[in-house]
Amino acid sequence: MNREIGFFDVDCRELNAAGTGLGYRPRVEPIVPALEKLYARARELDAPEVFTTCCSGRMLREASLSEVLFVPMDPAQSGWTARVPAHRLFYLEKATCGVPAENYKQRTFDAFRYNRNAPRLFELLGARRWVVFGNGFDLCVNTTVRGLLGCGLAVHLIADVTVAAARGYDDCGTEENRRRVLEDLAGLGATVGTLAEFLEAGRP
Repeated sequence: MNREIGFFDVDCRELNAAGTGLGYRPRVEPIVPALEKLYARARELDAPEVFTTCCSGRMLREASLSEVLFVPMDPAQSGWTARVPAHRLFYLEKATCGVPAENYKQRTFDAFRYNRNAPRLFELLGARRWVVFGNGFDLCVNTTVRGLLGCGLAVHLIADVTVAAARGYDDCGTEENRRRVLEDLAGLGATVGTLAEFLEAGRP
């Protein structure tokens, strides 16, 4: 597995209705072609892909899909660590309250707040640079970038492969908030670019 770079897909995929594979969240349909280019690049580089599912989506459960390693929230569960070398796809479990307003109140969109195994996963994967993209920019993508930076990792955000968070939660989903979040993340050390720039750069 590539130890130079990893890919973090925030909330774009969920378990399909049949429970037999991965499907896309409806809100990301406009960026699916871009997502598939990023997944293809990750496969080409043999790079790890970590992903989460929206708190309102069909979340994976342990052993849902054999090709995906389920990383539970509970730090007392550590059996997954021995299986890391055998996988390239990793699912980081998120909390959910089952009600969107309560999810927002409890900040379940912040995977690093609730999944205490997250730092251990990134330590085991070893990649020092992470490419981030996905759904729920104002909340889910924002906190994912912050969580990775908090683990001491370098983060590159693919800004044009993101979908805004739903309106109705403070100023989420507005262009003003998007600009503010981008400025904040850059100030914390994240780099920001486009899909075209990333793909044209070649191997990391």
